[in-house]
Amino acid sequence: MARSIDEQFVEKQDGRHFMQQVREQQAVLAQDVSRKLFTKYCSTELEVLKAQPKEERLFRKELLKQEFQGDVYNAVMGYSDWFAADLIVKYENTNTFEPRILPSDKEISYSRIQEEYGVSLGLVYLVSREMHKQGSIPMIGTVQGAYILPDEEILLKWRDLFDWSDD
Repeated sequence: MARSIDEQFVEKQDGRHFMQQVREQQAVLAQDVSRKLFTKYCSTELEVLKAQPKEERLFRKELLKQEFQGDVYNAVMGYSDWFAADLIVKYENTNTFEPRILPSDKEISYSRIQEEYGVSLGLVYLVSREMHKQGSIPMIGTVQGAYILPDEEILLKWRDLFDWSDD
């Protein structure tokens, strides 16, 4: 039976609200990851800034930090979206979200994430490693050691937002 216009509208609004929650959680994680990786990842740029006058150095460092945080957010978003899709595809094949080993470097589609989210491969690699060290990956599941315990309720919401057919 066809859904009414009102039902379709409510469903669309629920989907937008859910994705807003996903992006907010990813932004919080990106801030944390950014703080942990900034000095290490941007060491060359920070070294060059030392030769600048103090005001210029502080201004440029803040710009670098903001740009880096935006790149980290894109990497977190890209990896999270890829990981959720990977878990959902496995769910479609098995009809269950079972605990599984966190994806290895060979399994992660770094180049696809780089292309779709406009971040460097190196940054996606570092961000995914840092995310695996967290107690949870927001809107995906809980990390226990080398395993992800998928959050079935959340992942089913992800699944319901997109068309997973191959047509």
